[in-house]
Amino acid sequence: MNYRKHPMGEAELGWWAGYNEEWFNFGPEATREDAIAAAVEDCGCEQEVDDGVWEHHICITRDANYRCNLAMKFDADDWLERVGDGMEDEEGPDENGDRHPLEEIGDEDRAALEECVRSAIWHWQQRRGLVLKGPWFTGRGGPTEQVVVPFEGADA
Repeated sequence: MNYRKHPMGEAELGWWAGYNEEWFNFGPEATREDAIAAAVEDCGCEQEVDDGVWEHHICITRDANYRCNLAMKFDADDWLERVGDGMEDEEGPDENGDRHPLEEIGDEDRAALEECVRSAIWHWQQRRGLVLKGPWFTGRGGPTEQVVVPFEGADA
């Protein structure tokens, strides 16, 4: 099984609009025009460019939200280190700090543990339908673009 693929599949590309390249508040939309219209309707991107002359300055891009695949976040070495650190005196090493029980776990065991746990996490995330979208983009889309739309609410 390929745990590197997101359990809910890749996000579809969509059009996004925002006030700047840092934050895209609107999207995903099916078309570029829909994303621009959503930003214009919000009026948060209005800028006065001259005395009494206003424009909408909108940043747009076509991309998809990053989706977190929790299976890829599990690391057997890190987990076993935390387990070893947290073991009680009666479970841990001898009085000299030697012969820790976890020393019996070899490299093949660690690899098998990681594969088993990643499989369980991947299937759990898929069954629960957890997309886990981040506010950042995948980078699969195109570059950002600045769009200027005349302000229609101004008196002529």
